[in-house]
Amino acid sequence: MPEDSGKRFRGLDPRIVTAYARSELGRATIERELVESAQVQPGDRVLVLHDQDATDGMNEVVRVATEILHGHGAQVTVIQSDEFIPVMAGTDQGAWYRIEKHRLPRAVYEAIRAADVILDYTVNSRGAQKYNEDFYTLTMYHGKRVYAFRAVEAPEVLSNDPDHPIASPEALSYPSELLRTIAIRVIDVLLLAAKEKKPFRLTNPWGTELRFTVLPGDLAQNAGAVRRFPNAPFDYAGGDNNRVWNALIGFAVPQTCGGVWVTRHCSLLGGTLKSPLRVRFSGGFISGAEGGTERSELMEKIGDEPAGIHGILIGMNPKAAPFRDGRYMLNNTGAGAGVSHLGMGGPGLFFRKGEWGRIGNKHFQLGNIPKVSLWAGDEPIFDQGRLLALESPAVREEARRYGNPDELLRQFDWPEVPL
Repeated sequence: MPEDSGKRFRGLDPRIVTAYARSELGRATIERELVESAQVQPGDRVLVLHDQDATDGMNEVVRVATEILHGHGAQVTVIQSDEFIPVMAGTDQGAWYRIEKHRLPRAVYEAIRAADVILDYTVNSRGAQKYNEDFYTLTMYHGKRVYAFRAVEAPEVLSNDPDHPIASPEALSYPSELLRTIAIRVIDVLLLAAKEKKPFRLTNPWGTELRFTVLPGDLAQNAGAVRRFPNAPFDYAGGDNNRVWNALIGFAVPQTCGGVWVTRHCSLLGGTLKSPLRVRFSGGFISGAEGGTERSELMEKIGDEPAGIHGILIGMNPKAAPFRDGRYMLNNTGAGAGVSHLGMGGPGLFFRKGEWGRIGNKHFQLGNIPKVSLWAGDEPIFDQGRLLALESPAVREEARRYGNPDELLRQFDWPEVPL
């Protein structure tokens, strides 16, 4: 069993999360998650999973969610535990490291099987579902509808003031269908470039320089094309594509990839780094690291199995500014337009050589890095963090359905972001 870090704090101020849950927009957002994403129906047996030692404000989120569920005629059961899926010592949320064999308590496993909808509000929920054998079996083989929710889709919309907990109401209430239109516009350009076997290039002011190629099937189309509501509840086991927003665009496993990624944050190394880390790539796998004092720890942790890229993703919400008090938030979730991260490890659990293999047991994230530029062949997609699709006449026409295009498509301003 992995070592328990004892770290259950999500990096969010519990006072802010509590105030968010009690606010009118916060409650409306939680209700959208339950109705539009989980698609809870009257009479559904809903199981809520919740940490016993929740010191991050999620107690209030669960209370509000339970109240909403009862109002929609659901039958609600709440199970609290010390920890359902542990956070490995020395890592941060977003690093699902060596948790594939961790077993759920038998009573919890059977309770999930008996429920119609499962809402996972635990600290290590969303990704841990995809990289844990029990959750993988429950969602993929038993067809259980497990939805892993955050208090909000991205912490960058929260403020530092409990009296005004939402810093970016316009990001939190951004029209899902407009995000979908923007995503499809970008996907069309990426897809054409992939079909024509053109190379892609990604850079940023910190010194990141990646060049890669992909097949059309490598495009993370589901990640960009926000789901329509109502939709089939089994579009994706685990619920990633049933989120209210899915403000990411990009690529799954690249065919080739080489270059350098420069970051100040790594979930495998505990979050914010002491100094910038330059990670070198060759053939899509980490080949070395320089600069940061944590470079030896990184290479040691991935030493027994090569760490390959399984996601190059860039945010596209023009209102989710990844800044707080004028400073770039290293722990933002990458929803903001022009913010990018690398997903490392493996894309999930796989059976090989007669047993569950290690692929998927070292998922972690490098990033999020700011102000990226992306080219598909010679065509720019992002320019110094600016999403060019926002200037498309077709996108502007769609935006008129929801309000003033000049306001809806005006992206936050990028200041200088020192390394």
